[in-house]
Amino acid sequence: MSSIGTRFSLAVGLLALVFSGFVLSRAWKTTHDHVEELTARQAELALEFDLAIRAYAGESIRPEMVKCLPPGAFVVEAMSTSYIARSVFEKVRKRFPDYVIKFASDDPRNPVNQAGPEELRMLRYFEENPEVDRWTGKLIMDGRECFAHLSPMRITESCMRCHGRPEDAPESLLVRYGSTGSFHRRIGQVAGMDTVAIPMDAVKTALRKDATANVLTLTVWLIVLFGSILVTFQLLVGKRLGAIAAHLQHAAEHTGDAPLAPLAAEGKDEIGVLAGSFNALAGRLRAFHES
Repeated sequence: MSSIGTRFSLAVGLLALVFSGFVLSRAWKTTHDHVEELTARQAELALEFDLAIRAYAGESIRPEMVKCLPPGAFVVEAMSTSYIARSVFEKVRKRFPDYVIKFASDDPRNPVNQAGPEELRMLRYFEENPEVDRWTGKLIMDGRECFAHLSPMRITESCMRCHGRPEDAPESLLVRYGSTGSFHRRIGQVAGMDTVAIPMDAVKTALRKDATANVLTLTVWLIVLFGSILVTFQLLVGKRLGAIAAHLQHAAEHTGDAPLAPLAAEGKDEIGVLAGSFNALAGRLRAFHES
């Protein structure tokens, strides 16, 4: 026969495990969602910086360079928005080497901008949905799951000089990149997309470490709590109930003319009331036998 203390311990342990599992799952989900939100905000901020650099180069630097240079001249380092943005973010990548920051294209002039399979799929998506100018989500890039922010670059009239016919392009551009890459574009076509992607494996590793630490900490405190509950139950309930059970068992095994011995009635709780009631009953039995 299992004691009430054992059954109570099992019930408390089961409830503690269920509650702890619920708390851990909620904590994991909340932390995971929060980290993903922060990662998305980081990627979005990086993309907006990239687009701002590109816009400033195209709207402010290039017009001023045109005024200073001979007609038809083109200085890539100061007039190509893609080159300027990439050069700035190459310095940023030295600080954050895991980040993917590039201008992905299906026909790039610079091989480092060659779009991968997932990026080609997104280029087709932007081509088929001309009203979309931003996309956020997860992509597999170089075999790694990444949280990405994408923005397409569509060809405008001002782009045709460098992306139209090779014979119309600046000589300095042809000397640097040749006459094959990213030419023969049409107005409105998606020439590429600004890509900012943050690998999720580092984020998930940090989450797993945090979750492991939480589980270990919670396990230690559960053991302490469980032990404290057992000790408290034994002192307040188990010891007193055990004494009553032993007394009644002894009385049942030694029936005869000897009167029932009284119990030590301690406390004013239910157990104290039980002991007092037993003593009152034993007194009545003694009086009955004496009569």
